[in-house]
Amino acid sequence: MVTIGARTSMGKTAFVLQLVADLLDSNKRVLYMSFEMTAEEVLERLFCRKHRISNIDLLKGNFELHRTDWALFQDYINSVQFVFSSDFGKTWEEIDKFISQLDEKPDAVVIDYIQAIGGSSTPLMKGFIDEYIRHFKQMASENSFCGILVSQLNRTNPDNKDKSPQLHQLQGSSHLENHSDVVILLDWICKHTETDDKSAYIVNIAKNRNGRTGYIKMKFNPEYYTFTEDIPETPYQHAMEELNAKGW
Repeated sequence: MVTIGARTSMGKTAFVLQLVADLLDSNKRVLYMSFEMTAEEVLERLFCRKHRISNIDLLKGNFELHRTDWALFQDYINSVQFVFSSDFGKTWEEIDKFISQLDEKPDAVVIDYIQAIGGSSTPLMKGFIDEYIRHFKQMASENSFCGILVSQLNRTNPDNKDKSPQLHQLQGSSHLENHSDVVILLDWICKHTETDDKSAYIVNIAKNRNGRTGYIKMKFNPEYYTFTEDIPETPYQHAMEELNAKGW
């Protein structure tokens, strides 16, 4: 079970949909349940990502310029094994019943996001979320799928100098940290730090039961909903750029 956590407006869904797209491109079966987004919004994000089309262009009403790409995308989305739903999954029983009726089980099941199953922070709702997480991990084990839970994070204290996300800030349940095999925390640097690089992004592998933890520098392009690894420039690369600039 993997938990992906970030604060509001940090690109959680964009990051998760990139994982979903990578899984689909690897011929994996994905069940994705979102309690915030419509099917149209999810398809728009996948479309922009796959064909490198700026979402700003679509918002300005220029969809007609991308009809050919849209036709290709329709062929693609019809060829992959992808089920999206926004109207079930708020109880673990609904997921269990759905998966039990499938001849071919999903390779990955995504819940975006776990706190939305309740809509309340009362002790009773905390118990409901705890039970959901326990059963979700059990279902993942019994049906051999990767369970991916998206989670909100609690806000940091305004007086704290360190604004980066922390494991203990996973919202609503200690079970998220305890039951997860992997916890990934996302941090869009420009949201809390003065920087000229608005694409600077940190992926923190904060927990990894069977592997290494650490930080990965990324570049986030929100207009395309894409993340790429931020590979440091080597002296060799810099020298080659200088030579190319001189026409060599």
